Amino acid sequence: RRHVTEFLHVECEWGSVMTMDDHVAKLKHMMKSIVAGFLLRARSLLMEMDLLERVERLRDMCDDAITMTHREAIEYCRAHEIYKDEETKEHFGDRDDIPEAAERKMIDRIGKIVYLTHFPKEFKSFYFRRGPDDTVLGCDVCVPGVGEIVGSGVRLSDYEELHAALLEAGLKPEEYREYLDLRKYGSGCTSGMGLGLDRMLTWLLDRFSIREVITFPRYPGQLF
Repeated sequence: RRHVTEFLHVECEWGSVMTMDDHVAKLKHMMKSIVAGFLLRARSLLMEMDLLERVERLRDMCDDAITMTHREAIEYCRAHEIYKDEETKEHFGDRDDIPEAAERKMIDRIGKIVYLTHFPKEFKSFYFRRGPDDTVLGCDVCVPGVGEIVGSGVRLSDYEELHAALLEAGLKPEEYREYLDLRKYGSGCTSGMGLGLDRMLTWLLDRFSIREVITFPRYPGQLF
């Protein structure tokens, strides 16, 4: 439902972002701007497709979003019988990853846009800034019916910390020389995100599968 061989990924980096709160505020502004802009530019088509009221509700949903840490998501799953293993009814541990199906079930039950933050550091790439309790300042934007549509986070800005994180991840600093130089010579504090454009359309247009919003979907067994 959410994966294809080729997809459109929209990326950006924001400057002068110091905290998780700053970053989430950027994401919230972006989400509302996208939905509002979609309403403005595609209004006549949405009316033809009988989707105008839906997208208007999604615009209002942007104002009613919630922020939830990974630890709080684990606690939510435990409280609402969303299991790590459905057969054995095993609950998620504190540092377990919540897989796609369970995450979608949680988001659908909440029924709101969820900004999921503060993941265990082993889930994310080396360049995420560290948070409390061995977490990183990452944020996934999850929406009902689709799940994650944005992956993002605050970046490590200190050269020494970034170098140490590369070594900890088992990577070779010499292969990341240009990236390290950005921090070494002062690129400032940044955060960034990657938005799955096709997943966003799946949500906006209330489609069951991502294949319905791509003109020529490419996936295993179907390559044009």
